Amino acid sequence: QGMRVVIDALITTLPPVGYVMIFWSFSLVVFGIIGKGLLGNKLYSCTTPGAEFPAGRLECAGLHVNDAGWMAPRSWHNPPFNFDSLIESMLALFRVNTDKYVDVLFASMDVTSRDQSPDTYYSVYNSLYVVAFLIVGSLFTSNLFIGFIVDGFNANKGSTKEEMLYNRFARQVGLVRPKRFTFKEPQNIVSMKCRQLLNYSMFQAFSTICVLVNMIFMLSAYKGAPKEYVEMLDLQNLVFFLILAFEVLLTVAGYGPGGVVDDSWKLFDLVIMAGTATGYAS
Repeated sequence: QGMRVVIDALITTLPPVGYVMIFWSFSLVVFGIIGKGLLGNKLYSCTTPGAEFPAGRLECAGLHVNDAGWMAPRSWHNPPFNFDSLIESMLALFRVNTDKYVDVLFASMDVTSRDQSPDTYYSVYNSLYVVAFLIVGSLFTSNLFIGFIVDGFNANKGSTKEEMLYNRFARQVGLVRPKRFTFKEPQNIVSMKCRQLLNYSMFQAFSTICVLVNMIFMLSAYKGAPKEYVEMLDLQNLVFFLILAFEVLLTVAGYGPGGVVDDSWKLFDLVIMAGTATGYAS
């Protein structure tokens, strides 16, 4: 009984939690655009001493002799978090959102200008940008998320058994109600064969197994892995991407482009395939 109350409360909070995620995504895009304009191409620094502020990219050239007497080449280095594009800016803000904000905070405070070395606390007011996103994108969003979940528990706390049964029944009716499709399925022989293959239980089981195996491989990656292991991970990623691409092509051939748009899961597979293909192409 207690577990049912918990599950009912979580299901009740799904729509408002979706609104919170939309708000968080919107704030991520807005702060990403601001970060690109404020810090874009300004986080670079020289990998070795000798090009300190006010020097910059022009002085960060040639070789440097370290304390051990070894010569090391200088390079104009960009940190793994940067704001050079909207995507990179959003990824850096996601890093901030996961409580890894210290490096981003101090790097933004040391910014001088483009192609110029950073200087300690040169732009201390840039920290307000990071703090503002921490308040809006992390603290405020987390409080909204927790608040909706607590409201869901409170809403179900005083529900009678009959009310809980009715809510479950209403959800089941919503799941099995007839779906309205905007586009009709193609009726040619090739499309019908593709749909038959996609609906075949063995093919669906094979697709699920591929997803699980690929997930296990992705979770097994670790820093400092041998070169052979990394190459094996890249190979299996390529194999599973080709399997996904084959399944998406079957879906498009079987249901048509309109059928993919009508079904959110089919559209999700198409977006994942397109994003992965873009990554391989770049």
